[in-house]
Amino acid sequence: MPELRPSDPAEPGITRRRGRSFSYAHPDGRPVKDKRVLDRIRALALPPGLAGGVDLP
Repeated sequence: MPELRPSDPAEPGITRRRGRSFSYAHPDGRPVKDKRVLDRIRALALPPGLAGGVDLP
């Protein structure tokens, strides 16, 4: 189960960049390389069919 953490939307966070595949960057631009962080991000991903703004019941 992925670990959920509260965050402040006003604070900078990890961003996702798209190239041949997705990559993730820290607020200062450094790439995210920590396997635990990458695993957590990938575990939180929505399936493609739900990522288009579909309202969930």
